[in-house]
Amino acid sequence: MNADPAYDSDEIGDYLRKRGIKSNIPVNKRNRKFPKREDQQGWIRMVI
Repeated sequence: MNADPAYDSDEIGDYLRKRGIKSNIPVNKRNRKFPKREDQQGWIRMVI
């Protein structure tokens, strides 16, 4: 599913993930204090 960054939220991501739908929603940096769950390993490698 492709969507605008305005739809980047944990609730929408969880909804799609539970139904087995892959999403391609860009990160809305204003709505995120922490990285998305799928990218957390990459974020940890970047910090180290």
